Amino acid sequence: MPKKHLIFLPVLIIGCTGINEHRTTGTFIEDFSIERKVIKSIKKDYDLNEKSNINANSYNETLLLTGQVPTEKLRERAVKKAEKIKKVKKIHDYMEIAAPSSLIARSNDSYLTTKVKTKILAEALFKKEKNIQADRIKVVTENSTVFLMGIVSKEQSRVATKIARETMGVQRVVALWEIL
Repeated sequence: MPKKHLIFLPVLIIGCTGINEHRTTGTFIEDFSIERKVIKSIKKDYDLNEKSNINANSYNETLLLTGQVPTEKLRERAVKKAEKIKKVKKIHDYMEIAAPSSLIARSNDSYLTTKVKTKILAEALFKKEKNIQADRIKVVTENSTVFLMGIVSKEQSRVATKIARETMGVQRVVALWEIL
């Protein structure tokens, strides 16, 4: 009897995750591509790759650069590399001039991201703020600073920003919303 093989089609999965999105499926895929292209470009640069910790997150073709670089010159080089990526409409540069963060700090950032996302989702599912749509909000944390991205209404931005600010461990919140 021949073995059965499962075939996963990423396009179908991507299409399903974007059901409640204001972004088109094409933009959703482009955001993923932008992130990968920026990181690939940075990894090709020895100094940026070895001496820095740079993260690229894209939402609606708006790019957020976070992390640490040792010099202003390297920071500028990273931004220039990102500017060369097609489809990037805007770049938010929040890279710090500092040594790369520790593994413990990065783990804490992942934990804070999960905490904020979970609280936003819980608010959407169980509280009176039914108009918040957690799947339209991207949460990124770097050095205990939470960055919020998405295409939301003023009320949704207010609620999500408040949730992030009230989350224990969050030092600062930077809202990079596109308001409907």
